Amino acid sequence: MKVAARALAGFAQGFAAGLGSVLAAVLLLGPGLAIIIGLLGISSLRLAVFGAQWLRFDRRAGDGFTVEFSGHGLLLLALGIALATGIRGALRAARNEPGPPPQEFRLTLALAVPFTAGSTLLLVGALSAMGAAYEFLHGGPPPPLDIGSWPRLLVIVAGMAALVALHEFVHYAAYRYYGVRARFGFLWKPFPVAFVAAPGQPLPRRAMLVVALAPAVVITMAGGLLLAVPGLGWGATWAVAWNLAGSVGDLMMAAWMWRLPRDAWIEDVATGMRVVPAPTPGREAGET
Repeated sequence: MKVAARALAGFAQGFAAGLGSVLAAVLLLGPGLAIIIGLLGISSLRLAVFGAQWLRFDRRAGDGFTVEFSGHGLLLLALGIALATGIRGALRAARNEPGPPPQEFRLTLALAVPFTAGSTLLLVGALSAMGAAYEFLHGGPPPPLDIGSWPRLLVIVAGMAALVALHEFVHYAAYRYYGVRARFGFLWKPFPVAFVAAPGQPLPRRAMLVVALAPAVVITMAGGLLLAVPGLGWGATWAVAWNLAGSVGDLMMAAWMWRLPRDAWIEDVATGMRVVPAPTPGREAGET
């Protein structure tokens, strides 16, 4: 059973990494350049190109363009690549006996590629699910993200900044629920990221899982409710998708915490999380 569980987990990780690489290659490089890289077999993105039409960029006259979600294209080949990487991950996981989980999770430059692949996969998956729900409720697909002018672009950027602030505030509210006074901050290295941390105020594993997953759950649920409101469904669709894409770090930390013993205590520092000794008897959660 343990071998089967490891193989299943390895398959899931490999499948997600493969599909995320496909989408990231297309989103970041465009179909043409992604095809060239795929044919040359460069890096882990080789053959990723065959999902090239999942996202379509329609350039128009003038200084604007639209980003339109499109379900056509070579999706089956993209899934085939993801299936191949999933099988490879399953075989590796089945052969390797896992050791104890690391005692800390640090944000490093080595995470840039997994972050990009996972974020892209979450973005496209959320757009697909929310778009299908929007079409079911309103009888048609959501409008494309139309960036037709500089003022409109500035509005979209401001909306994304507000979404980041809301995401971090939900983290903060979850900390306050457990009696912890967290602080807001922003990191430039190893890559730009906003954060809420509580150095010196550890929490038990279960509470820290709630803190880590709160924005993804709360904002997704709120967006699902707003999806049915006329005039707000379009914004809710994109807000949920972008928030989930930005939650990839939270989800990776939650996956790390899930492997830890249930009685573990975890401290959230600015650059990641780490396991710390359990507080002495009589000390409340969150106290130093």
